[in-house]
Order: sequence, then structure tokens, then C-alpha cells
Amino acid sequence: MKKKWLFLPLCLAVATALAGCGPINLNLRPDVPNLHIYDRMPVRVALLVPESTRNFSMGIKEESGCLGQQDIAPMKSYGEVFEETVNGVFSQIFKETVLVRQPRVQGYDFTVEATMDYFSYRLGCLISPPIFSYTVKGGMRVLDSGGREIWRSKTTSKKVDINVMPMAFSPAGIYEQMAKDISAVIASLAGGWGYELKTSPDVQQLAMKKAPTVVMTTPISPSGVKGASPNKFYSAYENNPKLKREWMKLDDSRWIESYPDGTVVAYKVIGSNTVDEQSGVVVRRLPDEKLDVFIPDMGNKNMWTSSRKLPDGEWKYVSAMEGIGDSSTTLRPQKVPSSPEKKEVASLPDGTLVSEQPPGAGGIPEKKVQP
Repeated sequence: MKKKWLFLPLCLAVATALAGCGPINLNLRPDVPNLHIYDRMPVRVALLVPESTRNFSMGIKEESGCLGQQDIAPMKSYGEVFEETVNGVFSQIFKETVLVRQPRVQGYDFTVEATMDYFSYRLGCLISPPIFSYTVKGGMRVLDSGGREIWRSKTTSKKVDINVMPMAFSPAGIYEQMAKDISAVIASLAGGWGYELKTSPDVQQLAMKKAPTVVMTTPISPSGVKGASPNKFYSAYENNPKLKREWMKLDDSRWIESYPDGTVVAYKVIGSNTVDEQSGVVVRRLPDEKLDVFIPDMGNKNMWTSSRKLPDGEWKYVSAMEGIGDSSTTLRPQKVPSSPEKKEVASLPDGTLVSEQPPGAGGIPEKKVQP
């Protein structure tokens, strides 16, 4: 009981500061969330934030039932913080994101328009109730090069409620926390849009059509003629090179995908197909058989892999193919002692044996080294 009374003078001091005469000047800074996206879409995107949004700085103070409270006057407009935040978010999704001031600019694969037109706040009394609330509203849509809308987010608002009692030790401390919380609610809206963009089938399909041709860095041997399936390549994800995945063809019916941590995933060839006007082969992941991967033939204009979830998923861009060429060593099918848990294996150039194993952690076959 005594401890509660000890905090009362501090709470009263802060409450008095919040009920002062002048506005609260908050130093807002953009809070860009990390989306943990490792394979940016290979397109050049124009980001359009209208002037009305960039200049937006007037928030609406909601009644809280507390005695007279000050208005919030941000040192940097809400719109400026919003623009920097969405730019940071979309730069994680697309290979290149450029801020533009006019719609329908030339030289970009498509345009993302983001707006913010509403901000409200309710300041708690610190004594009772100690809840501060912030609400932001806006919109985001994707336009093609002709200005036609091809996708719009259904998310138009975010709200956060903050209990500030544990932080009520000084006016300076509470003002700093208020600035962080306002930046966080803006980041929540922008981050949500980012995840929606990344998973939107319409946006992914547009990105696949606009993706640039990949230039092969490894010479093709005489056997690697146009129309033939490559024997090896690797996928290097731009934001995290450590996630480089090496693909190798064992024979006409089997492929493997090797991860940096030693994990090897087996695939079986399903047959030939055409995806986005490119010819190639379709392989299916083992043992779960829940994912197909499309590997384009040599000589195609667009050398990148695509994938689809079974049973009826749509083809989506995965990653550009690099190091395309023929295997330097022929893989030799071998036999191992009979076991109910092992099937026929193949030998890699370093002597490693790869086999189809029963589902382990995550249902992914593990790399097994013969002693």
C-alpha cells in the first residue's frame, strides 16, 4: 500500500504536465519493421505518396474524460514519418523502390500508391485510466504502367492501446514513449501492407511478367543446348546470401536441393510443362509431395524458378537461377545395405550419399554421409 502512495506524486506531476497550456512537441522517427524477406521481387517499383499525405500533421484528440489535456504537435509531420516508413517496408519487397511525386511515371514496372489521411489519439489520465490510444487510417493500392488499378489492400486502419503507468516517471519519459508508440502504429499499418503485397497472387503474377532476363555467368557446354534441362544451378537470395541453395540433377527422374546447413531435399521429375511462356521441367518435393518446382530449359529468355503448392496452387516466382551449367561429374546410382528406412541412393562428387528418408523434422529428408 505504501509503494502505491509513493508513486502518486510522480503520477500527479506527469498528469499536470499533460494538462499544461501549450502543445506537446513530439520528436517522431520512422520505425521500419523487419519483414524477414530474403527474396525480393526482381522489379523496379515507383512509390507514390501524395502531397496531401506528406503534409498531413493534424491529429484528432479524442475525449478521455480527464481534465484539460494538451494537443500533440509533431516536430516532423505524421505524413513524413509515414512516407519514410512505407519506403523502408517496400524496399524489402522489391529489388528497387523509388519515391516519385507524380502518378503514371515512365520507366517502372508498376506503381504502389500509399496514403494516410487520419490520425487520432486519446491520452490517459495516468492515475485512472492509464491507457493511451492511437489510431491511424490510410490506403494502399498497386497500379500498372498505364495507371490501371490491379490490386488494393483491404486493410485501412490500425489501432494500439498502451498502458503507460509503468513509464510514468517524468514528462520527458512519457513524451518519448508517446513518440515511439505513434511511430509504431504507423509501422504496423505499413508492415501489414508489406506482407499482403508479398503474398498477393496478382502482384506476384505481375512481378513474374516484368522480371528481367537473367544473364548466365557459367558457359554452357555443347550438351547444354537450347531446350535441354540444365544439370545444375543455384539460387542466391539477395537479402541473405547465406541462404544460397544449390540444385543438382541426379538423372532424368531425380533432382536434389542442397541448403547451406547440409540439409538435402529430394525431388522427383513429374514431366515437362510451360510456365509464363517458358518451357521446362516440373519436379515434386519428396517425401511429402506437397510442392512442385518449375525449372526452365536452357536458352529460355527468363531463367528463374517458380513453385506452386499442391493440389491446386498457382505458379509463383521463387528466385533467379545463377551458375547454370552441366555437372562436371556423373552421378552414379549405388546400393546400400537393405533397410526398411532407406531406398536407392545417389553419390555426389564428394562421396556424399543422398537418399529419400521418412519424414523427419519438418518432413525434410536429411543429408546422410556414408562412413
